[in-house]
Amino acid sequence: MRKEPRYLTDLWTKHGVRFIEANRQRPFFLFLSYDGPYGLGASLNRPARNRHADYYADKELSSFPRGSMHP
Repeated sequence: MRKEPRYLTDLWTKHGVRFIEANRQRPFFLFLSYDGPYGLGASLNRPARNRHADYYADKELSSFPRGSMHP
């Protein structure tokens, strides 16, 4: 176990691109699964309950839009 000083999505993407470039001359399968907060669905209908909620309440999170949900 270690602490990574950068955003892990960037780390895994860099490793994935490096793998693709190293193997471009032969067939391969690359499954790159990110660990972001996806699929929260119903939990977005109620106020956040965590120690960071107040800090992020007014921050723009471009990858996690706060617009109205699609019906």
